[in-house]
Amino acid sequence: MGAEIITRRHGADNPALARCDCGRELFLFHPLDNYCDCGRVYNMSGQSVIPSSQCDAQGEPYDCDYLN
Repeated sequence: MGAEIITRRHGADNPALARCDCGRELFLFHPLDNYCDCGRVYNMSGQSVIPSSQCDAQGEPYDCDYLN
């Protein structure tokens, strides 16, 4: 799923406001990792994502077994 966008982004100094699946509101200011207090992570578009710290340089999760 993804976060519901409440207000759209209007420039770098005005990030989008979104509602997480848990109901909390959060600002989507970072291109990759926007954390909700519940632990979910969203990108700047409000899509639910794996934190970039858990991915390789190509954006694949470290525990992905795409080579097998």
